[in-house]
Amino acid sequence: MNLLKALWNDLTAAFSIRQWQETLASVKSIKKENLRKTVLLLLPQMVLYYILFSPIVAGALYDNLLFHPTKVGHFDATFLTGVKIENVSLKSGKETLHSWFLRKSQTSKVALICHGNGGNLTNRAELMKALLDQNVSVFIFDYQGYGKSTGSPSIPKIISDSRVALNYLLDKEKYKQENIILFGESLGTGLACKLSTEIKSGGIILLSPYCSILRLAREKLIWLNLYPDFMFTFDHLDNAKILSKPHSPLLIIHGAKDRLIPVAHAEKLYATAVDPKQLVLLKDSGHNDIFLNDALDFENGLKRYFK
Repeated sequence: MNLLKALWNDLTAAFSIRQWQETLASVKSIKKENLRKTVLLLLPQMVLYYILFSPIVAGALYDNLLFHPTKVGHFDATFLTGVKIENVSLKSGKETLHSWFLRKSQTSKVALICHGNGGNLTNRAELMKALLDQNVSVFIFDYQGYGKSTGSPSIPKIISDSRVALNYLLDKEKYKQENIILFGESLGTGLACKLSTEIKSGGIILLSPYCSILRLAREKLIWLNLYPDFMFTFDHLDNAKILSKPHSPLLIIHGAKDRLIPVAHAEKLYATAVDPKQLVLLKDSGHNDIFLNDALDFENGLKRYFK
């Protein structure tokens, strides 16, 4: 009986006014001098942790949390839905980027894909197919450290990599700016938006975008809210700021059940963006299952955009 009473007291302690009163009374009984000494003893440790986990000092840690490249994939593929896959090597600084060019006949348009933070270009077959079905050529590249690309990724590096890919289409393939569709997926949406400020592209398509990489990071890692903006020395990839100014025709696609990048980011971007703009919410999809759950709605969204 006493055991049951003890268990009941433990379970209901959080709701017991009497126990809260006793706890507050015990806290008040602590001498202020002892409390001050305890805080002073902890303060150096707290300051040390604050410095060690700051974005300036722990950049490598946050890169490891952000980037998830893989080196395994079906790199020897030669065709995708009847379109030949051309392997293209690009130089990004001292590193070499591996790219695929799927050249669709009888079209002047090409989609430059900046993919997400996981896997590599071989994992985007469904995405490439969906764009090819809209009679658009596709150029996709792997960031440094992804797939067969050399080096290791960071935000400044992948921004540079995206510019290298864009310049290849402009300078080597002689595409006109207005015939290039900037396609960003997840992490890559920040790159697509950034590139849109540098050329007058034919369009911007964002799949699972965020408002800014800094806002998303602070939502995921709450201690980052303790650091002021200036301590984040990398580009914040502020999509909301970019899209609030005149831009090419915009399409935003997002899974309504996305837990990695909540759909609220897409809704905020759409509300912030100036026209022309379109929004497609995929009601049954999360972040990585769009082609399993809402492939038809995704494809229909592309059809309306390219019509």
